[in-house]
Amino acid sequence: MRLYLTGSLVLLLSLLSFHNSYAKSENNSDVYFSCNTKKGNVKLEIKDGTLSYSLSKEGINSFIFNSLGDNYSGFLYNHYTRYQTEYIYVYFVNGNYRYTVFDNYENNEKSSGVSVVNNDNKKEFLLMCKTVKKIILEISLRF
Repeated sequence: MRLYLTGSLVLLLSLLSFHNSYAKSENNSDVYFSCNTKKGNVKLEIKDGTLSYSLSKEGINSFIFNSLGDNYSGFLYNHYTRYQTEYIYVYFVNGNYRYTVFDNYENNEKSSGVSVVNNDNKKEFLLMCKTVKKIILEISLRF
């Protein structure tokens, strides 16, 4: 299992580091996930070699989590697929909370957003995307 996660993370990192010209934003970062939620805009992007998750409202960041050191350390990736089903997760742990950016497809329905789980009491808070600006996790991770 550890080897699978490590292999998946290496694949994610190598593919994310490949600069996709379609992912460039106005601040010269590579945006891989961006959507509006009831709490603000959620974004997953690479800028200056750092993978960042941010939550902002009206252009002001209220929460940022950056990768640590080389190879986007601190973030993990999981991708599962079968007939008419696909789950893509990029996640990290900050303190007692696990944040998961997800893009799922199942039974002809697509859902995207962020899941925040308190690791102590296992309560989950979902931030579902209301308006999707950009989701190219699945495009970036395919050959």
